[in-house]
Amino acid sequence: MKYGNTIPKFITELSRECFCDSEMTSIDLPNLLTLVGERWCYSLQSVTFPSHITIIESACFSQCSSLRTVDIPNCESLILNCAFLSCSHLTSVSIKGNVRAFGNSCFYFCESLVSIDIPSCVSKFDNNCFRCFKLYTVYINLFGYDEVYIVNLNIYMMMVVTYRLSYLIKTIDHFII
Repeated sequence: MKYGNTIPKFITELSRECFCDSEMTSIDLPNLLTLVGERWCYSLQSVTFPSHITIIESACFSQCSSLRTVDIPNCESLILNCAFLSCSHLTSVSIKGNVRAFGNSCFYFCESLVSIDIPSCVSKFDNNCFRCFKLYTVYINLFGYDEVYIVNLNIYMMMVVTYRLSYLIKTIDHFII
C-alpha cells in the first residue's frame, strides 16, 4: 500500500474491497472519513472509526476472522446489514457515539462476543443483529427516549438482557427476543 497503514487525511470514502487482499493488522482511518465500503481486510485485528463516520456499509467487515476489537467513537452513524457478520474472534465492541440503527445480522455469528453495551441513542435494532452463541449480556440504555420504534433482537441463547428505560417510554413496538 502506497501510504502504509495510514490513509491520507483528505480521503472521505473507502470503496468496497479496497484492502481485501492486504495483510495489514491495523490501520489509521482519517478523521474526514464518512463511509467505509464492504469487504474489507481479512487480516485486520482492530479498527477504530473516526469521529465523522456516518455509514458502516453492509458486509463491511463480514468474515474478518482476525478482527478482535471495534471502537465506534462519538459520531452519528448507521451500522448496516451484516457489517460484522461472522467475525469469529471479535471480543470487544465499544460504542461511544450516536449509532442510530443496527442492521439485520450486523453482529450475527460473532462467536467470541460475550457482552455489548448499547448507548441511549439507538432507536432501531433489526432482525438477528446480535445472534451470537456466547453473547450472554446486552445492556441497552433506552433512558433518553419516550418511544422506541423497533427492537428485533432475536438473540440466540441470551441469558441476560438489561434495559435502562426512561419513565417517558409509552411503547416498545415489535419487541422480539
